[in-house]
Amino acid sequence: SLSVANGAATASVIISGSSFGSSPGAGSVRFNGVTASVQSWSQSTIAARVPAGATSGPVVVRVNGFDSNGVAFTVVPTATLSAVTPAAGAIGAVVTIAGSGFGPAQGSSTLRFNGTAASPTAWSDSSITAAVPATASSGNMVVRAGGVDSNVLPFSVVPPPSLSSLSPTQGTPGSVVTISGASFGATPGGVLFGGISASVVSWSASSIQATVPTSAVSGPVTVSASGVTSNAVSFTVLHPPQLTSLAPDTVAPGAVITLAGSYFGAAQGSSTVTVTGIAATILTWSASTITAAVPSGAVSGPVVVHVNGLDSGPLPLSVVAAPILTSVSPTAGSVGTPLFLTGQHFGPAPPAGQAQINGLSATVVSWTDTRINAVIPPGALSGPVSVVAHGVTSNGLPLDVAPAPSLTGLSPVAGRVGSTIVISGTHLGAGSTGGSVRFGSQTATVTQWGESSIIAT
Repeated sequence: SLSVANGAATASVIISGSSFGSSPGAGSVRFNGVTASVQSWSQSTIAARVPAGATSGPVVVRVNGFDSNGVAFTVVPTATLSAVTPAAGAIGAVVTIAGSGFGPAQGSSTLRFNGTAASPTAWSDSSITAAVPATASSGNMVVRAGGVDSNVLPFSVVPPPSLSSLSPTQGTPGSVVTISGASFGATPGGVLFGGISASVVSWSASSIQATVPTSAVSGPVTVSASGVTSNAVSFTVLHPPQLTSLAPDTVAPGAVITLAGSYFGAAQGSSTVTVTGIAATILTWSASTITAAVPSGAVSGPVVVHVNGLDSGPLPLSVVAAPILTSVSPTAGSVGTPLFLTGQHFGPAPPAGQAQINGLSATVVSWTDTRINAVIPPGALSGPVSVVAHGVTSNGLPLDVAPAPSLTGLSPVAGRVGSTIVISGTHLGAGSTGGSVRFGSQTATVTQWGESSIIAT
Protein backbone atom coordinates (compact mmCIF):
# COMPACT_ATOMS: atom_id res chain seq x y z
CA SER A 1 0.00 0.00 0.00
CA LEU A 2 0.86 3.69 -0.33
CA SER A 3 0.25 6.21 2.46
CA VAL A 4 -1.45 8.51 -0.05
CA ALA A 5 -2.91 7.73 -3.44
CA ASN A 6 -1.96 11.08 -4.96
CA GLY A 7 0.48 13.90 -4.45
CA ALA A 8 2.54 16.62 -6.07
CA ALA A 9 6.22 16.51 -6.95
CA THR A 10 8.44 16.39 -3.80
CA ALA A 11 5.51 15.09 -1.69
CA SER A 12 6.58 12.35 0.74
CA VAL A 13 4.96 8.91 0.25
CA ILE A 14 5.24 5.95 2.65
CA ILE A 15 5.38 2.62 0.79
CA SER A 16 4.41 -0.46 2.81
CA GLY A 17 5.14 -4.06 1.80
CA SER A 18 7.60 -6.91 2.42
CA SER A 19 10.98 -8.28 1.34
CA PHE A 20 12.38 -4.81 0.67
CA GLY A 21 15.59 -5.68 2.46
CA SER A 22 17.11 -3.90 5.41
CA SER A 23 18.78 -1.21 3.28
CA PRO A 24 18.33 0.13 -0.22
CA GLY A 25 21.61 -1.18 -1.51
CA ALA A 26 21.18 -1.18 -5.24
CA GLY A 27 17.38 -0.99 -4.84
CA SER A 28 15.17 1.80 -6.08
CA VAL A 29 11.68 3.25 -6.09
CA ARG A 30 10.13 4.42 -9.34
CA PHE A 31 7.00 6.50 -9.93
CA ASN A 32 5.72 5.45 -13.36
CA GLY A 33 9.32 4.79 -14.40
CA VAL A 34 10.92 7.89 -12.85
CA THR A 35 13.31 7.12 -10.01
CA ALA A 36 12.44 8.76 -6.69
CA SER A 37 14.65 10.04 -3.88
CA VAL A 38 14.55 7.65 -0.93
CA GLN A 39 14.41 9.09 2.56
CA SER A 40 14.33 5.88 4.57
CA TRP A 41 14.33 2.13 3.87
CA SER A 42 13.46 -0.92 5.94
CA GLN A 43 12.32 -4.49 5.35
CA SER A 44 8.64 -3.40 5.21
CA THR A 45 8.60 0.39 4.83
CA ILE A 46 10.15 2.86 2.44
CA ALA A 47 9.75 6.67 2.57
CA ALA A 48 10.30 8.38 -0.78
CA ARG A 49 9.55 11.69 -2.43
CA VAL A 50 7.53 12.04 -5.63
CA PRO A 51 10.22 12.86 -8.24
CA ALA A 52 10.07 15.93 -10.41
CA GLY A 53 8.77 15.04 -13.84
CA ALA A 54 6.84 12.03 -12.60
CA THR A 55 3.45 11.26 -14.11
CA SER A 56 0.54 9.27 -12.83
CA GLY A 57 1.03 5.52 -12.92
CA PRO A 58 2.33 2.61 -10.85
CA VAL A 59 4.81 2.87 -8.00
CA VAL A 60 7.27 -0.04 -8.17
CA VAL A 61 10.07 -1.11 -5.79
CA ARG A 62 13.15 -2.83 -7.31
CA VAL A 63 15.27 -5.03 -5.03
CA ASN A 64 18.13 -7.29 -6.17
CA GLY A 65 17.10 -6.80 -9.79
CA PHE A 66 13.50 -7.83 -9.16
CA ASP A 67 10.51 -5.45 -9.53
CA SER A 68 7.62 -5.58 -7.08
CA ASN A 69 4.06 -5.42 -8.13
CA GLY A 70 2.88 -1.88 -8.93
CA VAL A 71 0.41 0.26 -6.90
CA ALA A 72 -1.33 3.14 -8.71
CA PHE A 73 -0.38 6.71 -7.78
CA THR A 74 -1.78 9.96 -9.21
CA VAL A 75 0.62 12.84 -9.61
CA VAL A 76 -1.14 16.18 -9.12
CA PRO A 77 0.12 19.68 -9.93
CA THR A 78 1.89 21.64 -7.21
CA ALA A 79 -0.44 24.28 -5.68
CA THR A 80 0.35 27.80 -6.85
CA LEU A 81 -0.93 31.02 -5.27
CA SER A 82 -1.51 33.93 -7.66
CA ALA A 83 -3.50 36.48 -5.62
CA VAL A 84 -5.02 37.11 -2.19
CA THR A 85 -8.04 39.45 -1.98
CA PRO A 86 -7.89 41.53 0.11
CA ALA A 87 -4.18 41.50 0.95
CA ALA A 88 -4.90 42.81 4.47
CA GLY A 89 -7.76 42.23 6.86
CA ALA A 90 -8.85 41.98 10.47
CA ILE A 91 -9.51 38.78 12.40
CA GLY A 92 -12.70 37.28 10.98
CA ALA A 93 -12.40 39.00 7.59
CA VAL A 94 -13.25 36.80 4.62
CA VAL A 95 -10.34 36.32 2.20
CA THR A 96 -10.32 34.77 -1.28
CA ILE A 97 -7.16 33.02 -2.52
CA ALA A 98 -6.82 32.56 -6.28
CA GLY A 99 -4.40 30.15 -7.92
CA SER A 100 -4.19 26.62 -9.31
CA GLY A 101 -3.55 23.04 -8.25
CA PHE A 102 -5.55 23.25 -5.03
CA GLY A 103 -7.55 20.14 -5.90
CA PRO A 104 -11.30 19.83 -6.45
CA ALA A 105 -12.00 19.48 -2.70
CA GLN A 106 -10.09 20.28 0.45
CA GLY A 107 -9.69 16.76 1.77
CA SER A 108 -6.50 16.72 3.84
CA SER A 109 -5.17 19.93 2.25
CA THR A 110 -4.68 23.01 4.44
CA LEU A 111 -4.55 26.79 4.30
CA ARG A 112 -2.35 28.61 6.85
CA PHE A 113 -2.01 32.28 7.78
CA ASN A 114 1.59 32.68 8.98
CA GLY A 115 1.42 29.16 10.39
CA THR A 116 -2.12 29.38 11.81
CA ALA A 117 -4.57 27.00 10.17
CA ALA A 118 -7.75 28.47 8.73
CA SER A 119 -11.13 26.80 8.23
CA PRO A 120 -12.04 27.31 4.56
CA THR A 121 -15.70 27.74 3.70
CA ALA A 122 -15.22 27.11 -0.03
CA TRP A 123 -12.54 25.13 -1.91
CA SER A 124 -12.00 24.47 -5.61
CA ASP A 125 -8.96 23.78 -7.78
CA SER A 126 -8.49 27.50 -8.46
CA SER A 127 -10.08 29.33 -5.52
CA ILE A 128 -10.30 29.10 -1.73
CA THR A 129 -12.44 31.22 0.59
CA ALA A 130 -11.71 31.45 4.32
CA ALA A 131 -11.99 33.80 7.29
CA VAL A 132 -8.81 35.07 8.93
CA PRO A 133 -8.39 32.77 11.99
CA ALA A 134 -8.59 34.16 15.51
CA THR A 135 -4.90 33.85 16.39
CA ALA A 136 -3.47 34.76 12.99
CA SER A 137 -0.70 37.33 12.65
CA SER A 138 0.82 39.15 9.71
CA GLY A 139 3.10 36.98 7.55
CA ASN A 140 3.01 34.51 4.68
CA MET A 141 -0.05 32.64 3.51
CA VAL A 142 0.50 29.14 2.13
CA VAL A 143 -1.65 26.30 0.80
CA ARG A 144 -0.55 22.69 1.31
CA ALA A 145 -2.12 20.42 -1.29
CA GLY A 146 -1.00 17.00 -2.52
CA GLY A 147 1.41 16.87 0.39
CA VAL A 148 3.39 19.87 -0.86
CA ASP A 149 3.41 23.52 0.17
CA SER A 150 2.60 26.13 -2.45
CA ASN A 151 4.50 29.31 -2.98
CA VAL A 152 3.72 31.99 -0.36
CA LEU A 153 1.97 35.35 -0.56
CA PRO A 154 2.10 38.02 2.16
CA PHE A 155 -0.99 38.89 4.21
CA SER A 156 -1.30 41.64 6.84
CA VAL A 157 -3.55 41.16 9.86
CA VAL A 158 -4.83 44.60 10.91
CA PRO A 159 -6.94 45.80 13.89
CA PRO A 160 -10.73 45.82 13.41
CA PRO A 161 -12.48 49.18 12.96
CA SER A 162 -13.67 50.84 16.17
CA LEU A 163 -16.26 53.63 16.56
CA SER A 164 -15.96 56.13 19.41
CA SER A 165 -18.48 58.90 18.64
CA LEU A 166 -20.92 60.47 16.18
CA SER A 167 -21.40 64.18 15.57
CA PRO A 168 -24.22 65.04 15.66
CA THR A 169 -25.99 62.12 17.31
CA GLN A 170 -29.27 62.92 15.54
CA GLY A 171 -30.21 64.40 12.20
CA THR A 172 -32.52 64.35 9.21
CA PRO A 173 -32.08 62.21 6.07
CA GLY A 174 -29.57 63.94 3.81
CA SER A 175 -27.61 65.53 6.67
CA VAL A 176 -23.88 64.78 7.04
CA VAL A 177 -22.59 62.96 10.14
CA THR A 178 -18.95 62.76 11.26
CA ILE A 179 -17.96 59.31 12.56
CA SER A 180 -14.85 59.25 14.76
CA GLY A 181 -12.88 56.16 15.72
CA ALA A 182 -9.82 54.11 14.80
CA SER A 183 -8.57 51.53 12.29
CA PHE A 184 -10.92 52.57 9.51
CA GLY A 185 -8.09 52.15 7.02
CA ALA A 186 -7.09 54.38 4.16
CA THR A 187 -9.47 52.79 1.64
CA PRO A 188 -13.21 53.51 2.02
CA GLY A 189 -15.31 50.63 3.24
CA GLY A 190 -18.98 50.87 4.11
CA VAL A 191 -21.21 52.79 6.56
CA LEU A 192 -24.64 51.57 7.66
CA PHE A 193 -27.36 53.62 9.40
CA GLY A 194 -29.75 51.12 10.94
CA GLY A 195 -28.74 48.59 8.28
CA ILE A 196 -29.16 51.07 5.38
CA SER A 197 -26.06 51.83 3.33
CA ALA A 198 -24.92 55.47 3.52
CA SER A 199 -23.08 57.58 0.96
CA VAL A 200 -19.51 58.34 2.09
CA VAL A 201 -18.37 61.98 1.75
CA SER A 202 -14.83 61.54 3.11
CA TRP A 203 -12.78 58.70 4.66
CA SER A 204 -9.60 58.50 6.71
CA ALA A 205 -8.18 56.05 9.24
CA SER A 206 -9.80 57.89 12.17
CA SER A 207 -12.66 59.97 10.72
CA ILE A 208 -15.48 59.38 8.23
CA GLN A 209 -18.15 61.74 6.97
CA ALA A 210 -21.32 60.08 5.67
CA THR A 211 -24.78 61.22 4.55
CA VAL A 212 -27.83 59.93 6.45
CA PRO A 213 -29.76 57.74 3.93
CA THR A 214 -33.23 58.81 2.83
CA SER A 215 -34.87 55.63 4.17
CA ALA A 216 -32.81 55.41 7.37
CA VAL A 217 -34.47 54.89 10.74
CA SER A 218 -33.14 55.43 14.23
CA GLY A 219 -30.73 52.73 15.32
CA PRO A 220 -27.09 51.63 15.23
CA VAL A 221 -24.39 53.12 12.99
CA THR A 222 -21.61 50.71 12.03
CA VAL A 223 -18.50 50.87 9.84
CA SER A 224 -17.25 48.00 7.67
CA ALA A 225 -13.50 48.08 7.11
CA SER A 226 -10.69 45.53 6.81
CA GLY A 227 -13.36 42.95 6.03
CA VAL A 228 -15.20 43.15 9.36
CA THR A 229 -17.89 45.30 11.01
CA SER A 230 -17.17 47.67 13.88
CA ASN A 231 -19.02 48.14 17.14
CA ALA A 232 -22.26 50.16 16.91
CA VAL A 233 -23.09 53.68 18.09
CA SER A 234 -26.73 54.80 18.29
CA PHE A 235 -28.07 57.53 15.99
CA THR A 236 -31.53 59.13 15.97
CA VAL A 237 -33.00 59.85 12.55
CA LEU A 238 -35.26 62.91 12.62
CA HIS A 239 -37.87 62.63 9.89
CA PRO A 240 -39.89 65.80 9.25
CA PRO A 241 -43.51 65.23 10.30
CA GLN A 242 -45.82 64.38 7.40
CA LEU A 243 -49.35 65.85 7.68
CA THR A 244 -51.64 64.03 5.24
CA SER A 245 -55.20 64.89 6.30
CA LEU A 246 -57.25 67.19 8.52
CA ALA A 247 -60.85 66.65 9.64
CA PRO A 248 -63.08 68.51 9.75
CA ASP A 249 -61.69 71.24 7.52
CA THR A 250 -64.25 73.90 8.55
CA VAL A 251 -64.59 74.62 12.27
CA ALA A 252 -65.19 77.31 14.86
CA PRO A 253 -62.64 78.20 17.57
CA GLY A 254 -62.71 75.57 20.29
CA ALA A 255 -63.70 72.77 17.92
CA VAL A 256 -61.68 69.52 17.95
CA ILE A 257 -59.78 68.61 14.79
CA THR A 258 -58.08 65.29 13.96
CA LEU A 259 -54.71 65.36 12.18
CA ALA A 260 -53.44 62.21 10.43
CA GLY A 261 -49.97 61.58 9.08
CA SER A 262 -46.62 60.07 10.07
CA TYR A 263 -43.42 60.80 12.00
CA PHE A 264 -45.30 62.71 14.72
CA GLY A 265 -43.45 60.77 17.44
CA ALA A 266 -44.93 58.40 20.01
CA ALA A 267 -45.50 61.21 22.53
CA GLN A 268 -45.94 64.96 22.26
CA GLY A 269 -42.92 66.04 24.28
CA SER A 270 -42.02 69.54 23.08
CA SER A 271 -43.85 69.12 19.76
CA THR A 272 -46.74 71.42 18.86
CA VAL A 273 -49.60 72.04 16.44
CA THR A 274 -50.32 75.56 15.25
CA VAL A 275 -53.36 77.00 13.52
CA THR A 276 -52.38 80.13 11.58
CA GLY A 277 -49.35 80.36 13.85
CA ILE A 278 -51.29 80.03 17.13
CA ALA A 279 -50.61 76.97 19.29
CA ALA A 280 -53.55 74.59 19.59
CA THR A 281 -54.44 72.67 22.75
CA ILE A 282 -53.37 69.05 22.29
CA LEU A 283 -55.86 66.43 23.45
CA THR A 284 -54.20 63.21 22.21
CA TRP A 285 -50.91 62.45 20.45
CA SER A 286 -49.51 59.37 18.70
CA ALA A 287 -47.04 58.69 15.89
CA SER A 288 -49.76 58.94 13.25
CA THR A 289 -52.76 60.76 14.82
CA ILE A 290 -53.23 63.98 16.79
CA THR A 291 -56.42 65.52 18.16
CA ALA A 292 -56.35 69.20 19.07
CA ALA A 293 -58.72 72.04 19.96
CA VAL A 294 -58.69 75.07 17.63
CA PRO A 295 -57.35 78.08 19.60
CA SER A 296 -59.68 80.99 20.31
CA GLY A 297 -57.73 83.56 18.29
CA ALA A 298 -57.31 81.39 15.20
CA VAL A 299 -58.47 82.50 11.76
CA SER A 300 -58.61 80.62 8.48
CA GLY A 301 -55.15 79.51 7.35
CA PRO A 302 -52.55 76.75 7.57
CA VAL A 303 -52.32 74.01 10.17
CA VAL A 304 -48.72 72.86 10.79
CA VAL A 305 -47.22 70.12 13.00
CA HIS A 306 -43.85 70.94 14.61
CA VAL A 307 -41.69 67.96 15.73
CA ASN A 308 -38.05 68.12 16.84
CA GLY A 309 -37.69 71.57 15.34
CA LEU A 310 -39.00 70.40 11.96
CA ASP A 311 -42.25 71.54 10.33
CA SER A 312 -44.70 69.48 8.36
CA GLY A 313 -46.21 70.71 5.16
CA PRO A 314 -49.30 72.88 5.88
CA LEU A 315 -52.94 71.94 5.31
CA PRO A 316 -55.63 74.63 5.06
CA LEU A 317 -58.28 75.03 7.76
CA SER A 318 -61.35 77.26 7.42
CA VAL A 319 -62.17 78.90 10.77
CA VAL A 320 -65.69 80.30 11.02
CA ALA A 321 -67.66 82.04 13.76
CA ALA A 322 -69.22 79.96 16.53
CA PRO A 323 -73.03 79.53 16.44
CA ILE A 324 -75.11 82.05 18.42
CA LEU A 325 -78.69 81.28 19.50
CA THR A 326 -80.86 84.43 19.93
CA SER A 327 -84.35 83.01 20.45
CA VAL A 328 -86.45 79.87 20.87
CA SER A 329 -90.17 79.83 20.11
CA PRO A 330 -92.19 78.66 21.90
CA THR A 331 -90.35 78.63 25.20
CA ALA A 332 -92.50 75.77 26.51
CA GLY A 333 -94.00 72.67 24.97
CA SER A 334 -94.36 68.93 25.17
CA VAL A 335 -93.00 66.05 23.10
CA GLY A 336 -93.76 66.66 19.42
CA THR A 337 -94.12 70.43 19.79
CA PRO A 338 -92.47 72.30 16.85
CA LEU A 339 -89.65 74.66 17.85
CA PHE A 340 -88.23 77.62 15.92
CA LEU A 341 -84.60 78.48 16.73
CA THR A 342 -83.18 81.72 15.37
CA GLY A 343 -79.63 83.04 15.55
CA GLN A 344 -76.38 83.29 13.57
CA HIS A 345 -73.60 81.08 12.18
CA PHE A 346 -75.56 77.84 12.20
CA GLY A 347 -73.98 76.90 8.88
CA PRO A 348 -75.65 76.01 5.59
CA ALA A 349 -76.60 72.40 6.39
CA PRO A 350 -76.87 70.15 9.45
CA PRO A 351 -74.76 67.02 8.65
CA ALA A 352 -72.18 67.99 11.25
CA GLY A 353 -74.66 70.00 13.35
CA GLN A 354 -77.36 69.34 15.91
CA ALA A 355 -80.13 71.09 17.76
CA GLN A 356 -80.12 69.91 21.37
CA ILE A 357 -82.61 70.12 24.22
CA ASN A 358 -80.90 69.61 27.55
CA GLY A 359 -78.26 67.50 25.75
CA LEU A 360 -80.75 65.40 23.76
CA SER A 361 -80.78 65.76 19.98
CA ALA A 362 -84.01 67.19 18.59
CA THR A 363 -85.58 66.12 15.31
CA VAL A 364 -84.53 68.70 12.68
CA VAL A 365 -87.12 69.62 10.05
CA SER A 366 -85.18 72.39 8.27
CA TRP A 367 -81.86 74.18 8.72
CA THR A 368 -80.39 77.45 7.45
CA ASP A 369 -77.56 79.65 8.65
CA THR A 370 -79.98 81.71 10.81
CA ARG A 371 -83.02 79.51 11.46
CA ILE A 372 -83.66 75.93 12.50
CA ASN A 373 -87.06 74.26 12.65
CA ALA A 374 -87.09 71.28 15.03
CA VAL A 375 -89.45 69.08 17.04
CA ILE A 376 -89.17 68.29 20.77
CA PRO A 377 -88.08 64.60 20.85
CA PRO A 378 -89.34 61.84 23.14
CA GLY A 379 -87.44 61.78 26.39
CA ALA A 380 -86.70 65.50 26.37
CA LEU A 381 -86.60 67.30 29.71
CA SER A 382 -86.78 70.94 30.61
CA GLY A 383 -83.42 72.68 30.19
CA PRO A 384 -81.31 74.69 27.77
CA VAL A 385 -81.77 74.58 24.01
CA SER A 386 -78.48 74.89 22.09
CA VAL A 387 -77.10 74.46 18.58
CA VAL A 388 -74.00 72.41 17.73
CA ALA A 389 -72.33 73.68 14.55
CA HIS A 390 -68.77 73.79 13.20
CA GLY A 391 -67.67 71.52 16.04
CA VAL A 392 -68.75 73.79 18.93
CA THR A 393 -71.91 74.35 20.96
CA SER A 394 -73.73 77.66 21.04
CA ASN A 395 -75.08 79.45 24.10
CA GLY A 396 -78.20 77.91 25.63
CA LEU A 397 -81.75 79.32 25.98
CA PRO A 398 -84.30 77.84 28.41
CA LEU A 399 -87.16 75.57 27.31
CA ASP A 400 -89.88 74.22 29.57
CA VAL A 401 -90.79 70.74 28.38
CA ALA A 402 -94.13 69.54 29.73
CA PRO A 403 -94.62 65.80 30.15
CA ALA A 404 -96.86 64.22 27.52
CA PRO A 405 -100.50 63.69 28.65
CA SER A 406 -101.44 60.11 29.56
CA LEU A 407 -105.01 58.70 29.79
CA THR A 408 -105.75 56.12 32.48
CA GLY A 409 -109.55 55.64 32.22
CA LEU A 410 -112.95 56.66 30.82
CA SER A 411 -116.28 56.71 32.68
CA PRO A 412 -118.51 55.48 31.23
CA VAL A 413 -116.83 53.50 28.49
CA ALA A 414 -119.96 53.70 26.30
CA GLY A 415 -122.59 56.40 25.74
CA ARG A 416 -124.84 58.33 23.39
CA VAL A 417 -123.91 61.45 21.46
CA GLY A 418 -124.39 64.41 23.82
CA SER A 419 -123.84 62.38 26.99
CA THR A 420 -121.19 63.37 29.55
CA ILE A 421 -117.91 61.46 29.93
CA VAL A 422 -115.19 61.75 32.61
CA ILE A 423 -111.62 61.30 31.31
CA SER A 424 -108.97 60.37 33.92
CA GLY A 425 -105.20 60.62 33.43
CA THR A 426 -101.96 62.38 34.29
CA HIS A 427 -100.21 65.51 32.99
CA LEU A 428 -103.45 66.72 31.41
CA GLY A 429 -102.58 70.32 32.21
CA ALA A 430 -104.18 72.86 34.51
CA GLY A 431 -106.50 74.31 31.86
CA SER A 432 -107.86 73.65 28.42
CA THR A 433 -105.93 76.44 26.70
CA GLY A 434 -104.03 74.87 23.84
CA GLY A 435 -105.56 71.49 24.57
CA SER A 436 -108.38 69.49 23.04
CA VAL A 437 -110.31 66.24 23.41
CA ARG A 438 -111.19 64.25 20.32
CA PHE A 439 -113.48 61.30 19.77
CA GLY A 440 -111.94 59.77 16.67
CA SER A 441 -111.41 62.83 14.51
CA GLN A 442 -114.19 64.90 16.05
CA THR A 443 -113.37 67.56 18.69
CA ALA A 444 -115.52 67.37 21.82
CA THR A 445 -116.91 70.19 23.97
CA VAL A 446 -115.04 70.42 27.29
CA THR A 447 -116.99 71.47 30.35
CA GLN A 448 -114.27 71.02 32.93
CA TRP A 449 -110.45 70.57 32.68
CA GLY A 450 -108.02 69.62 35.43
CA GLU A 451 -104.52 68.14 35.77
CA SER A 452 -105.90 64.61 36.29
CA SER A 453 -109.51 64.80 35.09
CA ILE A 454 -111.48 66.26 32.17
CA ILE A 455 -115.27 66.31 31.73
CA ALA A 456 -116.43 66.47 28.11
CA THR A 457 -119.55 65.95 26.04
